[in-house]
This record gives sequence, C-alpha cells and structure tokens, in this order.
Amino acid sequence: MSIFLYGSTGYTGKLVLAEFLRRGIKPTIGGRTAEKVNAQAKEAGVEGVVVGVEDEAGLEKAFSGFKVVLNCAGPFSRTFEAVARACFKAKCHYVDVTGEIDVFESAFNLDEEAQINGVALIPGGGFDVVPSDCLSLFVAELARADGYEPKSLSLAFTAGGSLSHGTATTTVEGMTMLGLARRDGELVNVGAGKDKKVVEFRFVDDDGKEEKTKKMSCCSIPWGDISTAYRSTGIGNITVYVPIPSMVSSIFGVMNVPIVKSVFGSKWMQSLLKKVIVPADGPSKKVLEESRSTMVGEVEAENEKGEKKTFRAYLYTPNGYKLTALTSVEIARRLSEMGEEMRGFKTPAMAFGSDFVLDPLFDSKRIVA
Repeated sequence: MSIFLYGSTGYTGKLVLAEFLRRGIKPTIGGRTAEKVNAQAKEAGVEGVVVGVEDEAGLEKAFSGFKVVLNCAGPFSRTFEAVARACFKAKCHYVDVTGEIDVFESAFNLDEEAQINGVALIPGGGFDVVPSDCLSLFVAELARADGYEPKSLSLAFTAGGSLSHGTATTTVEGMTMLGLARRDGELVNVGAGKDKKVVEFRFVDDDGKEEKTKKMSCCSIPWGDISTAYRSTGIGNITVYVPIPSMVSSIFGVMNVPIVKSVFGSKWMQSLLKKVIVPADGPSKKVLEESRSTMVGEVEAENEKGEKKTFRAYLYTPNGYKLTALTSVEIARRLSEMGEEMRGFKTPAMAFGSDFVLDPLFDSKRIVA
C-alpha cells in the first residue's frame, strides 16, 4: 500500500504510525530530524526519509511514486502549503489532521489546482474535523429530508484529556482568533467570550443507553467547522461551542481590547506562552483508552411556509487523539485504493458521507434527539 506518513515523530504522528502497523500497513515515514526519523524507522521496520518542508524539490522527490501523503506535521500553518504543493507535483492525494481555520480556507482556495492535478485535498482527517463534519452534514440532511432548509448550525462538544505539544502550540498561536464564527457565509469575529449558550449534553453508557443529561454553560471558539461545515452543508451561519466556566469566558473578553490582542499576538508573548503553557507530550495511554467525547449538532431550519423547526443529534466518539489515528489512517487507506475519481478539495464528510464516522473501526455512536 503506497502511503507516505509525513511528521511521524510527533505525538499524533506516533499514534498514527502505530495504527498503521496495527492494521498491517507499512507506510514510508518522513520528517525533518534525521535522528528521530531514522530511529523510528528502524524500530518500526519501515523506510524513513529525512526531508524538511523548506526543501521543495526534496519533498516532491520523496512523495513521487506514492498514492497518498498523510501529513501529521503541525502546526499546519507552517507545513500545509509546501506539502500539498509537493503532492500536486508528485500526483498523490493529500490528507492531514489539521484543525486550523486558515489552513482549511487555504485548502479550499487550492481546489481548482488540486482538480487539475487529479489530486484529492482532504484536510481535517482527525478529531478536527471528522466527527463534527459528519454530524453537521447529518443534521443538515435530516432537515432537508423533512422539507426544511437549514438556516443556522451550532455545534458543541466535550473532549477528555490534555493537549499534545503540537495542538497546544496551535492553540496559543490562534488566541487572537477567539470569537471567530461564520455569519451569512463570511468569517467574522463576534467578540471573544461574548457568544455564550447553555447546551444540553446527553451522556450514554457503552451500550448507547442514556446515563445522564447535563446542561452546561458554553462559549464559542474558533473551531475548524466554521470553515469546513460551511462547505459540506452550505449553511452560512455556524458557531462552535465548548463548556467554559463563566469566569474564563469573561477573561477571554480582554482579547477584544485591540492593544491586548496585539500584545498576545506579538512574537515575545507567543514565545513566553509556549514556554509556560505548551506541554512536552499529550494524554497518557490510560486517558486515550478511557476518555470519550460527546458532540451535539443542532440546526435551526425553515420550510417554504415559513414554519421553523429545530433538528438535533448527538455523537459519541473515543478520545480525540485516538479517533484521529483511526480516522486519518482509514482515509489514507481508502484514498490509496482510488484514482483520479476523487479529486479537488473535500471535507471528510464531502468525501465519504455523513455516516463515515460510524464505521465500526471508530467505535462511535449517533443518536437523533
């Protein structure tokens, strides 16, 4: 199976490589640090290639002959374009595990170029944004099947466990984007900490039976779906929420002050925050296996008579990092068996449908409210 795993030595990359090997798939791995790549390749019994994203010719040479490149090297704002363009030249499909809004927007803008080159461009192949993208499309499909046109989409989720080094770095770099949402088809800043909502989460046991219901105070965050769900559902008003204590959301509000926002975006402050906040590694093996995520997708819709109706569904998945390994490997596997019939920019749900997240491999459950 002709798959190249780029960025295999980071926390997520290691999980992804382990999942490939568990499924009997031996990808070629690559990254910029020779010592790490060579040691990992030897231990895993796979081929390793040392190449950095700044080496345009080297990337093209490394990817030539492969059907798919799975990019796990974040932050993706630094790696996406170089790796994607190398895929265009090498004529191989591209998938990554980004959750960065700017990267999704950049990927969408490369749609025509990807189509011309016969290459599929699928960013967000992990927890960002497979489950939420599939849930968004599913709830929109529910509304349309009932004769209603979706007018707005809200998503909310809980996620167990700590962040990896790469994800935490991306989070710090995205602090100045707090308050970003989709309104009337445009990305706008509605104000950090200002868009709040009480969300009813329903938690289930291992058999999918409801255990408890809990209402939680949530605040909007700049999650990838404000870019991807717009493309997969066509809904122009999208907000994503997570449970955040009122005091914390109030603190977020200081980011609305221009001088504060400027300070947090400065190089010296970013450097300081990364030293203080960014962890050396991600969740423990125990947390990966035991924690789960709960998502709520809600569409406000209207029919031709002007009647309004709310459509809601819940999705339950494994820990985000565990799910990332499962979904990204499966996407890469499927793409490796495809030719140019899959080409251009796709969100995961656009590529594989709203039921993709329910593949038995992913141990996920969906319930319509």
